[in-house]
Amino acid sequence: MRYLTLLIFSCLTVGAIVIAPSIKGAKASDEWQLFVSDTDLFSVMMPGNPDERSSSFRIGNGLVARTSEVLSFIDQRPYKDIVKTYTIKFDQTIGPAISTKSMVEIAERELKLYESLYADQNAKTIERKIIEETKQVIANLQMVYDDVDEGMQAVQVKIIITFTSKFHQVFTGPEKDLDSQLVIDYFKSSNVKSGHIAEKGTMNEDWRRIESPLSLFAVKIPQISAPYFMQEPTVFKEKDNKMEKIGMVFTDPIWSQKLFYNITGYQLESEMSFDLAEKALLEKHFKRHGRSMVGMKLRKDFIGETPYIEANYAIKPPEGYPYVNFARVRGMFLGNYMIVQEVVGPRHLVDSNFTNSFFDLVEFTPKQAFQKEIQRHMDFGRKQKQVAPKAE
Repeated sequence: MRYLTLLIFSCLTVGAIVIAPSIKGAKASDEWQLFVSDTDLFSVMMPGNPDERSSSFRIGNGLVARTSEVLSFIDQRPYKDIVKTYTIKFDQTIGPAISTKSMVEIAERELKLYESLYADQNAKTIERKIIEETKQVIANLQMVYDDVDEGMQAVQVKIIITFTSKFHQVFTGPEKDLDSQLVIDYFKSSNVKSGHIAEKGTMNEDWRRIESPLSLFAVKIPQISAPYFMQEPTVFKEKDNKMEKIGMVFTDPIWSQKLFYNITGYQLESEMSFDLAEKALLEKHFKRHGRSMVGMKLRKDFIGETPYIEANYAIKPPEGYPYVNFARVRGMFLGNYMIVQEVVGPRHLVDSNFTNSFFDLVEFTPKQAFQKEIQRHMDFGRKQKQVAPKAE
């Protein structure tokens, strides 16, 4: 029951890496040793043979975010009816530095998650506190409950929030172990570092290029990497070949918030100008966000020889996403072709260096789209000739 609850918590925590205990881990020795994460972002005294799973996600040129989970699973059965787990998990934000006020809010949210997980077991809280320090916030929680099969059990949690990271340190086992020197030392020994990791590379190099169905644009996308990028982009094309879209979703595991990025391509009836592009953005995007041109500040400029219009503005959060309150929209156009990049999410993520880094990686390729359109017409004409009835 206890280990199952830990798995449930991992599923509820955005992007968690769920690790099942191996046979070796289940029978591991309870000898204690200093464990240093392969990310070098934390160290802690742990028993047995801890198993670490970690991943990285590029958030900028020369910079990555890391996530990791370490589990030591001590099973003393059949000699003693005792099972203990020692778990360390950490994630990093893809956004800007977290303020102390937000650290406290995140720590409070995480404590409530644990409390809700054990609510159906009528867990009693022994200790619950949040401590603000200079560069981090620390939350502590101790709960005990009566397990039908294993008797009185305990859960102790230590959560550390830094400017960039969220660390969870957890112990589950018999209630009597809460006061043991080993468990006390386990929590005292944890040492964490803040900051993202410098790693050579760029988004342009590391992310892969995909082309839109009508060849109107190409965009760079990352490999699937939990918890930050969980699924392949959605790709859509209208049957009349007048509109296409590629959409993707990023997740920030610290904030438990999503960032939505869509690139839409249009083949329009008229050759575009700044005025016509502005009207198209209003009808197809601004109004959908509940905005008019009143109070809208537009930037009109050129990227090379390509004209564009860009705007950043507040939006009314859609149902189910109360934190999605801001949008960044850029429309590029040439001839009767136009593409619109649209990022919506919480303002601190929309305005982040991460968003700035991927936003400029799109390629607008109207000439290639025009050539593809001509080829489609030629292919259609050949097919029509092939099926046309012969004259008698």
